[in-house]
Amino acid sequence: MRGHFLLFLLLVCALATSFAQPPRANATGPNPLHSLEIGQDFAVSNLKGYTYVFSTADSTFGIDQIVSEKVAYQLIEKEVPDLGMDNRYHWVSFQIKNTTGRPKKLVSYLHLNELDDVSFFVVNKQNQVVDRHEHLNSYTHIAKKPLPSAHFAFPFTLPPHQEMAVYWRIQRDHGSVVFPFRLYEVETYYERTATYDFFAYLTYGLLACTFILSFVLYLTTGRKLLLHYAGYCFFYLILCLSNEGVFKQVFHLDARYVGDNARMIGSSIMLYFIVTFSVSFLEINTYTTKWARSLATILSYWCMVMAVLVTLLPTSSALMSVTNLTILIVLVYVTGLIVYGMVRRKRAAFVYFVALFPFFSNSIWLVLIALFNVEATWFYYQMILVQTIFEFVVLGLELAHRLISEREESLERLHVLKQKFTSDILQAQDDERRRIAADLHDDLGGTLATIRIKVGRARRLPRDTGDISRELDEIEPLIMKTSEDLRRISHNLMPPEFDRIGLEDSLQQLVLGVSHERTKFEFLTSGASRELPVDVSLNVYRIVSELIQNILKHAKAEHASVQLLYFEAYLRIVVEDDGVGSEADILPKTTPGLGLKTNTLRAEYIGARLRRETSPAGTLVIIEVPYISTDNDFAAR
Repeated sequence: MRGHFLLFLLLVCALATSFAQPPRANATGPNPLHSLEIGQDFAVSNLKGYTYVFSTADSTFGIDQIVSEKVAYQLIEKEVPDLGMDNRYHWVSFQIKNTTGRPKKLVSYLHLNELDDVSFFVVNKQNQVVDRHEHLNSYTHIAKKPLPSAHFAFPFTLPPHQEMAVYWRIQRDHGSVVFPFRLYEVETYYERTATYDFFAYLTYGLLACTFILSFVLYLTTGRKLLLHYAGYCFFYLILCLSNEGVFKQVFHLDARYVGDNARMIGSSIMLYFIVTFSVSFLEINTYTTKWARSLATILSYWCMVMAVLVTLLPTSSALMSVTNLTILIVLVYVTGLIVYGMVRRKRAAFVYFVALFPFFSNSIWLVLIALFNVEATWFYYQMILVQTIFEFVVLGLELAHRLISEREESLERLHVLKQKFTSDILQAQDDERRRIAADLHDDLGGTLATIRIKVGRARRLPRDTGDISRELDEIEPLIMKTSEDLRRISHNLMPPEFDRIGLEDSLQQLVLGVSHERTKFEFLTSGASRELPVDVSLNVYRIVSELIQNILKHAKAEHASVQLLYFEAYLRIVVEDDGVGSEADILPKTTPGLGLKTNTLRAEYIGARLRRETSPAGTLVIIEVPYISTDNDFAAR
């Protein structure tokens, strides 16, 4: 993982100064230089065994002294020479010989850009400087370099059957001095650098696209995991561009904002997002202890404090040490979370480990290099790009898998809710029809049957007797009762002139029109009357009507009331009685009755809040209806 690795590299470079000792020149005279032969099929060489170094603190020591005086060179036998934290001027030399009869176009390449002074010379056998480039550094604009490269590359031509010496003078004020050199045939150089640039820009594009996509998904889903991942990708990208010298060499920004401080600022902010992303990705809140979660909070805040300190304070060894210590603590903490999650058999921990496996491998290699002088190879440096792509592909696939799984689960839950809602609606319709059928059968059916019996009896009576009059007198109240029952049933279905008179008057007519030998109803209002939308008013009316029917059928109450209380933001409707409660209260372990389910559905539909309380003193139902109901937020309060 390149971001983790870059942070880890900063840390180990700081620690390596205690272990890595740079080779020093001795005063006994120069070592014999042997030449690298350039044949017809030459393409690339790592110069291992052909590179010599001479170090001096004298900044005035130039190429003329190098070719005219005998200096004490030391052979570097490693593929990637490492001189440690040595801020002297290092003269690196190697000799090459063209064994062909044609000139060879070559490129001497150094895969490093954070250098404060770089000079390049080519000297022939007569000690004449035939090619010279002096005083380049990490701020040299890419267009002003001999070859357009974020690193240092110098082309030159080696004549047929000629032998020449190549000299580099390198100096770095801060940081470890390493020499990942390569000597290329010019066409091979363009092929290799094109491949490297492809993977580099692929990495930058991957990070940029991942940042944009994660941020957009965060805005649409609200998942903080995606915000943490987006922040991690963004500052990871900034750190990569800074390490590749893009800000300095392309945009030529001031060192105060893109030098060591900028790298430490970016590292600190990226550490914050590493902690928060790791906590969210591994879902540690579900299985870790409280102290582990508290440590994550402390580390995240400390990383932001470090970013502020690095921004305000000048660069110093103490500040760099604190930054490196923070990097170490964060990486150890994240590693601990991964190991603990793997012990607990958490899938996210295994995926995270797979994503970071190249990082862990390179980190172990880096520690071995710093502590035990294990050789670093060119592959070691090229792996940095590969591990970045690998990490983000693995993490991206896992996040995509999570989002898709959560979406499928959400759709499944919505499907279940839709089925339940449809079932409840159908059941409510069926039960409403059963109630209407029961009203028609029990009230109208019985009354009409009685009327039919009396009419049949009247027909059988002699026409000149007074019994017919008595029978007709008994039939008239029954007809009036039938008419009253029809009016009540139709009124419950749809009150007459509801659209014209509104909710309050319709409820008043309903309540005052209730005729019951046991229960006495009251209707009360308070506050300035306000109108509700017709569909909302109609649903409220049906809720109250259902509550009144429950009181009449089940409550056995002596007194009941319906109150409309107009508040500033909502209408509160209070329906209460002093009875024994409904069947749902008498049998609390049974499934709630139709009326209660229907009322709940109606309340949710209009965005109202329905609360029901029962006690030995009676039943209280409170309905709060917002004047503007656009969703169910009010009902969820």
